[in-house]
Amino acid sequence: SLAARAAATPAFPDVPGLVQADLPPRIVAFLLDLVVIGLIGAVAAGTVGEALGGVLRHSITAANEVDPIAFLVVLVLQLAGSAAYAIVGWSRLERTVGLALLGLRVVDELEAGIVTTGEAARRWVIVGIPATLVTVVAYLPVLIGWVALVGGGLILGLLVVTILRDPLGRGYHDRISGTTVVKASRRAG
Repeated sequence: SLAARAAATPAFPDVPGLVQADLPPRIVAFLLDLVVIGLIGAVAAGTVGEALGGVLRHSITAANEVDPIAFLVVLVLQLAGSAAYAIVGWSRLERTVGLALLGLRVVDELEAGIVTTGEAARRWVIVGIPATLVTVVAYLPVLIGWVALVGGGLILGLLVVTILRDPLGRGYHDRISGTTVVKASRRAG
C-alpha cells in the first residue's frame, strides 16, 4: 500500500560513486525547475490564452476579470507541459534542467537505477502539481493566482519538512514513488 511504502525506510544501495543529495542543492534545482514550469505557463497563456481572448480581461466594468475558460485551458496545458517535462526528465534522463545544472539525479531507491514512468508519474502528482500551481501567479496575478501560490507553497513546504525528517533525506514524494535524489560522491584526496 502507499501508506506502507511511505513509512518504509530502505537502506540506500551501496552504489560506488553515488551518495544521497543534500537539501540545499535540491532546493536550488527545484527553484530552477520552477522557472521552466513558469515559462511553460507563460507561453501557454501568451499563445493559447491570448487566442481565446486572454486569461485576464479588462473591461469598463471590471479590471482584471478572469476568463474561466481561458484560464482552465491554460492551466491544463501548463499541467500537461509540467508533467511531460518532469516525467520524461526523471524516467528517461534521470534529471530535469534544474537537477542537471546542480549535478543531481533522480533514481530508483532500491537499485539506484533509472525510475519507471509510473514512479516518475507518482512523484510528479505529489510534487509537480503543487509546483505548477505556485507558478500560476506569474500569468494570473489576481486572487486566484495568489491562492494557488499559497496553497501550492504550503504543500511544497510540507514536502521539505518530510525531507528533513527522513534519515535518508527522502521526502514523502520520494517515498511514495520509490525514488531518491543522488549526486556523485567526491573522491577522497
